[in-house]
Amino acid sequence: MVLDQPLRRFVCFEEIQRRDEETERREQANRRMEREARRREEDSVREEYQRLEARERETRRTRIETRYRIAIIRHQLEPNNFHRQQLADILALLQEYQDTL
Repeated sequence: MVLDQPLRRFVCFEEIQRRDEETERREQANRRMEREARRREEDSVREEYQRLEARERETRRTRIETRYRIAIIRHQLEPNNFHRQQLADILALLQEYQDTL
């Protein structure tokens, strides 16, 4: 009986320590899951941003190509100074942005 109370305290202390360790493991796991979820969300946002940029570049490229084709056709149909200047302007634009299109 004399050892009964210290033994109970020891068992209680071990149980408290075990619960604390389990709580710490759960908290660490939750933090890892939160970091992973945040990383996935950031990756998703980054990918969406890249898709939007690519779509904008493609739209801009298509618009410039359309302007170029229209200028060529107008100049072929009616080769006057106004149409020649439009064609020169679009060619200058193409040369200026050729690396980014």
